[in-house]
Amino acid sequence: MKLSVCVSILAVFCSARGYCEEPATLEYRPAKGKTVRYKEVVTAPGRIDVWTLVSDYEIQKLTANGQFVVQQTVKTFRHSVQGQETELPATSKTTRTYDRIGKLVDSEFFTVQGGPSPRVGMLWDQMANPIFPSRPVGNGETWSVKVENPAVTENTYAVNGTFLGKVQLNGGTVWKVKQTAKANTDDNGHTMSFSAVFYISPVDGTIVQSESDVQDVLYPNGTTASYHSKRTLMEPE
Repeated sequence: MKLSVCVSILAVFCSARGYCEEPATLEYRPAKGKTVRYKEVVTAPGRIDVWTLVSDYEIQKLTANGQFVVQQTVKTFRHSVQGQETELPATSKTTRTYDRIGKLVDSEFFTVQGGPSPRVGMLWDQMANPIFPSRPVGNGETWSVKVENPAVTENTYAVNGTFLGKVQLNGGTVWKVKQTAKANTDDNGHTMSFSAVFYISPVDGTIVQSESDVQDVLYPNGTTASYHSKRTLMEPE
């Protein structure tokens, strides 16, 4: 009788907290030609500006060593201040290459007039994509991946991940992953930090939703700015 009660309590505890789930193998399973559309809303703390992007992401190429090439096509890019919207000029297509765990290998950074330098932009790009561990992970487990810093010559930084388990979102089960990073943006001691929570499809590694904060993005004139971003997978047209 006591054993039965203990087993029942353990089952409830496991179900409620997720501690007894099998370890998850976080991985990308890209399919050539697959296209997804995202809406991304970006705000700046302390400012009334809102930037809204709608972009298509197409997997254009798969390589033998596990890399995959993704092309972003910006459909709309708008800047809003107190309800007054302005259409912004933007690079219409941006190509990024990732390795099998999601580390950015090459990028043509999406730029706008007055934005950060391409090297700082690529650093931001690196931080903004989930980088998976090379081993299965359980709820609460962490990992760290060393990444070459494109903003500073001969410099590296760490991207740190935490698996927050499997959760329900929009009627389906997704992986919840937290990612943080901090890196130098020049040789003068400026640093940029990033923190995000990603909700990821276990089917192929597609981001379903994410929310992130980037602090102290360095601009060519020496000023810095911070941003909050929410990205949502849109239904196909």
